[in-house]
Amino acid sequence: MRKLFMAGVASFALSLSATSVMSADTQLTGFVTPVCEVEIADLLLDWGVDPVSGDKVAADVDVQCNDIDGATIALRSAEGGLESDDFEDYNVNYKAKLFEASTGIDLTLLTVGGAGPNDQTAEQVVSGGVELRDGQIAELTVVLKGTPTWAGGYSDTLSVEITAN
Repeated sequence: MRKLFMAGVASFALSLSATSVMSADTQLTGFVTPVCEVEIADLLLDWGVDPVSGDKVAADVDVQCNDIDGATIALRSAEGGLESDDFEDYNVNYKAKLFEASTGIDLTLLTVGGAGPNDQTAEQVVSGGVELRDGQIAELTVVLKGTPTWAGGYSDTLSVEITAN
């Protein structure tokens, strides 16, 4: 009986070693849509009538970018300052600052003023992180560094831009 049992065990062991293992693989994938955007709460910042040096306007700016490599933030003045509507290319300089502590955004643009050049830009690279990924509200402040003296309107387009790194 014992020999028969041992023969059965040996036969079972041989059948196990003769069994081939089969496998199949599948690849698991997914994709997260990149989101890198800014939104300015107030689309018109107005100093009102007869502004003077030191006057300030401000707005909240929603900043978000889900790129782990971070982003480049830019402040861009189309006219290079607060341009006179009647005296083309005459600009009153200003200082624009974008700040948000948790993301490390601390960017300043100081326009030249006078007969200065158009298209002035300041840029900053910020690290990727949970704060930037989840979005934060930065403060944009713009302070006049000169006083407009010629009658009429003054304007500039100040852009806040964000680009994934």
